[in-house]
Amino acid sequence: MKKIFLFSAISVILVVVLSSCFLLQSYNLSGKWSATMYYQGQTFAALTMVITQNGNSITVYDTDDSINFTGTVNGNNVQFSATNSGVSISFTGTISDSTHMSGTWTITGSSLNESGTWSAVKQ
Repeated sequence: MKKIFLFSAISVILVVVLSSCFLLQSYNLSGKWSATMYYQGQTFAALTMVITQNGNSITVYDTDDSINFTGTVNGNNVQFSATNSGVSISFTGTISDSTHMSGTWTITGSSLNESGTWSAVKQ
């Protein structure tokens, strides 16, 4: 009887540990990405981004506008932002797999308050 209980307890612990490993999958976003920003359903801007990842921290360099963003990756969630001349832009999103992510963006400051969606594909 004790062996059955011990086997059941170990089985439950293994299921919980293995499930959490799959839920906390980490992604390495380092590399070159092509991104598109959408505003009211229309293409707003196309970006080429170079992402460097160190642990959960990321640096995103927009090669088209020479803007450096900083952010984080947590599981399949990503966020990065930058402020330049009183204007802030932030991206929040979900990583679908190692080559696709998408989410929402906001621009605020200097009488701006706009938002939309974005998607990116690793090159």
